[in-house]
Formats: sequence, C-alpha cells, structure tokens
Amino acid sequence: MGTLNTVILILSSVFVVIAWLHLKLRDYKKFQMWMGAVVACALAFLVIKSFEYKAKFDHYGIKLADNSIVTGHGLDDTIRYEGITSVDIDVARFNGEFLNTITDGSKPTFQLLVNGEPSGDPVELSVRSVAKIADDINAKLREKADADGKKWFPAMSVKLVSFVASEPFAIQMPRKKLRLQLPDAAKFRDQSLLKGTISAQTPGVTMKSLDLIDLRATDSETAEGSLVWKYISHAEETKKQFMEHRDHVAQKAAEGEEASFDDMLSQPLEHGEGHHYTSIVVPWEDARLYSNFTPKWNTYYALYFLITGLHGLHVLIGACVLFYFGFMSKKLWEKDPEHLTNRVEVAGLFWHFVDLVWIFLFPILYLM
Repeated sequence: MGTLNTVILILSSVFVVIAWLHLKLRDYKKFQMWMGAVVACALAFLVIKSFEYKAKFDHYGIKLADNSIVTGHGLDDTIRYEGITSVDIDVARFNGEFLNTITDGSKPTFQLLVNGEPSGDPVELSVRSVAKIADDINAKLREKADADGKKWFPAMSVKLVSFVASEPFAIQMPRKKLRLQLPDAAKFRDQSLLKGTISAQTPGVTMKSLDLIDLRATDSETAEGSLVWKYISHAEETKKQFMEHRDHVAQKAAEGEEASFDDMLSQPLEHGEGHHYTSIVVPWEDARLYSNFTPKWNTYYALYFLITGLHGLHVLIGACVLFYFGFMSKKLWEKDPEHLTNRVEVAGLFWHFVDLVWIFLFPILYLM
C-alpha cells in the first residue's frame, strides 16, 4: 500500500503541472479536468492510508514476562472478578463506571461502612446517592466541629467512603478499562477499589491467531526455554517448526550464505491448508505489555503515526485548496486569469513539497 501511494502522489504532481499548463494556455475546462484528477489522487491516497491504519489497529502484539513477543489477530483482554463484597469510593472522582460492569444480572445494594461495621439502610449506588451520603457525613462532621468549638474547612470533607455489598457480585470488562489490576482487587480509573478474586473464566489475555513468534529479546537462556511454548496451543508442533527453521538459518550461515540473527529467532507462522491456527493464553502476571500496533506498542509506531499523520493532514489541506481553485474560482478566472494562474502555481509548489516529503518518508518508514 505504501508503494501504491507513492505512485499515486507522483502522478498527482504530474497532473497538477498539466493543470497549471492548461491555465497558461487559457483552457479552463481542461484545467478543471486535470485538477479533478489531482484531487482524486489525493482522496485515493487518504483512503489507502486509512486501510493501512486499520490494519495497524487490528494487529496486536503481546510481550511476555521474559520479553518474548507474539503478534497476531483476535486479542481479547476481558477480565472477570468474582466474590466482590466491598467497595472503596473516592467521592470527588466517582463516576459510577464499575456499576456498568456488574454481570450475571446482579443488582446488589450497599451499606455504608463506619468503623468497619455496616451502618444505615441499604442503598443502590449511583453518583447522586454517593454524593448525598458524602454530604450527610460532612454535615455531621461540621456539627461536631461546631460543638467542639473548632472551625470547619472544606478541605476537612470526607474523601473516601467504603461500602459493603448485600451479596457477593461479579464484574467483567476489558482489562484496559482498569487503572490497576491486582490478584485480589480491581481499581478503576475513578479510583474506585473493588475487592474480589480474578475468575478462572478469564485466566489471562488471549490472542486467537498468531502470525509471528519473536524471541530476539527473550531473557530465557535458550530459545527452547521461552515462556511462549508454555502458553501457546500446538506447542510441540510449533516449537519443532521454529527450531527446524532456526537450525536451517544457522546452517546457511555456516555455509557462507546470507543469514541474520533476526531470521534465527523470529519466525512468521503460516496458516491455511495444511497449517493450523496457533493461539495463546498468557496469564495476567506474565503479560508485560499488550497492544495493537499503535504508539503504545513501540517507538517505531509512535514515530510512524506522528509523521504519516502530519503528512496526511498536509495532503488533506492541499487537496482542499486545489479543489477550491479547480471548481470554485470561475469568477476569478473571468476577472483575472493570470492571477488565478499564479495562485495555482503557488498551490502546486506546496503539492510538490508534500510529494517530496513522502519520497523521503517512504524509504525511511517502509523500506528501511
């Protein structure tokens, strides 16, 4: 797709020169035709780039605890906590997010914990009910301060309230929605802390179809000792294929043929007729990092999206300017053709700049 986009941009630079030439020849109709071709090339470039971006967002990688890496498709990081009986809530930040993750049709009610004991009537938690409970507590604290002859300050308001559930319940959500995952507790981004245990139904992060095993950075003493082989399906067969490939590359190197370290410890997995789909389940404690191929995954993709995103923005802006000159400048053409020609020439120089930048980006990001 990068190669195709390179061809499209080069053609668009040729077309913008031809469009400008027809202005010089005072042929407005042909100018519009070729300017339309330039805009069409720009739109084609952006559409192809969107497919390229989508492929990055649909492709995932998991880095294991020993720095072994697997990549593929169909990542699922659903995590379930069971047996939750108590909830700690940050009053100022509470947004009720955890309430939307309660599963199994449970609608538990909660009692306020005071000195470790349930107090008051059971209530259904919501942002409003938590705020009311906090206001009631603060009112009592102010009354006590007044009775003791002390001055009350807003900073003395209650910050954290704890509740106990009327019955144990379960929550389920994507792992990325949590701020902190612990074996016996889950903390949400609003600082709500729920105490329960991770369910055996969600033992770890899952990837349904692997397309690459990369052991170049593994901390294991040998490739055979990598954690990958412990958690993937068809482990023995896949491991045998991997080692045979490694030995083949090593043999080629010994015979003087070109072979690299990367080839020895990084191997694509084949799918289709005669080949199985290899999946993996990595326990939560052994999943050091997982992400789609976006800036979170590594520095390369951070630079890739930054640079190509800025370039794409320049393409979009340039296409809008050229479209304006091509199809909304009839009055200027009739009034002063030379003025329009000069404007198109300047816009064309900008378009050549966009093309030139891509000529540098293509080998740096796609070939090197």
